[in-house]
Amino acid sequence: MFDGIKVQDVSVNVDALLKNDRLTFGGLVDTQTGFILSPIRRAQDQGLNFRLIPYQTGQGYRVEVKGSLHKFYNNGIHNADQYTANDLLLTLNRLVTDYGFNLSESKINNIEFGVNIELPFAISQVFANLICYKKTAFCIRFMQSDAVLRL
Repeated sequence: MFDGIKVQDVSVNVDALLKNDRLTFGGLVDTQTGFILSPIRRAQDQGLNFRLIPYQTGQGYRVEVKGSLHKFYNNGIHNADQYTANDLLLTLNRLVTDYGFNLSESKINNIEFGVNIELPFAISQVFANLICYKKTAFCIRFMQSDAVLRL
């Protein structure tokens, strides 16, 4: 299943995107002086993160979008169910209708692809054998007892 996506140059009408009721673009501003700390404007909607990055010429923006297509499909609530190829097509259609993306002119830079599999053994065996990730030891919380297992 496809999930995470990153498109660094979305083909879209930026003026229409800025007027889109679903998006509120903000930027980093010093609240004491009003000085703009970063010209990059950001917005979020249902699992997708939008960034408007000014061109060096000062004329217009490059639009970047990244996030979870699966979560966007589920209205930003979760990505914990089946997500079929047909669901992906429906999601892509929503990007066109909700935001005005021109998909044939946009290039995907990164895409996350995952597979759900049933294991022939208990998942606890996997958890018991996890050591670390990026030099940080795993800490697993069990929902039922709120106990913590440090591996």
